[in-house]
Amino acid sequence: MIEDYHLHTKFSFDSRQELKELCDKAVHEGIQQICFTDHVELGLENENQVPDFYEREIEIEQCRNLFPKIEILSGAEIGQPHKNINYVKELLQQHPLDLVIASVHTVSEKGNPSKFGFTAENCKEFLNQYLEDLKDVASNCDYDVMGHVTLPFRYIPQELREQFPIEIFRKEYMELFEIIVQREKGIEINTSGLRTVLEETLPNALVLQWYKDCGGRIITIGSDGHSVYSAFSCLETGYHMLKDLGYDKIATYHKRVLSFKGLDN
Repeated sequence: MIEDYHLHTKFSFDSRQELKELCDKAVHEGIQQICFTDHVELGLENENQVPDFYEREIEIEQCRNLFPKIEILSGAEIGQPHKNINYVKELLQQHPLDLVIASVHTVSEKGNPSKFGFTAENCKEFLNQYLEDLKDVASNCDYDVMGHVTLPFRYIPQELREQFPIEIFRKEYMELFEIIVQREKGIEINTSGLRTVLEETLPNALVLQWYKDCGGRIITIGSDGHSVYSAFSCLETGYHMLKDLGYDKIATYHKRVLSFKGLDN
């Protein structure tokens, strides 16, 4: 079974993609299960960015009727959920979802890595704060899987990635994964990094091995596509990585209930 558990649509602030177009492409590419995970962004300088879940659910139901060959799930990617835990609780009570991805896009007191000016002097400090935010989310928030847990590396220049390789943060990642595993939550393989100069999944195979070493077994795969052009890209790479690491199942969700399906099903 091939799934894409990380897709954005016109209901995200940074996408204009129609849902029906994504469903049509999924059918043609043989994708069996997709999940729309539009942004809920919290803790920003301006007001929170929240999609119109009611209108989106109407369109999702229309898509389910039009595309019966694929299973279409309703999810959300909540950015910085630790900034307003009570708000997230109320939101999830009002809008029952199949999957909740928890992500950190804006790092405390640092900002968004895509806009941050990384230098030799501030790179390690930024990454340490990012990992502290991840651990805060992992420990205290309501979620199913954590999204792209190596996101800043997508924006750090190559010379700084060589100076501050991810290996030096192994201890911090192991601490993060121990929290996730203890809470019986998971992480995703986000293939968007393969579409950038980083040319790696988020996280890469090394970090996934650390997760497995901590007992991690819950993994989803998503393209993080924001358009019909990036949706479903490089999913096969994620599946091959799981198999190479010795996994034989992938996590799936329905109404936020976890189950597993064989990678070859």
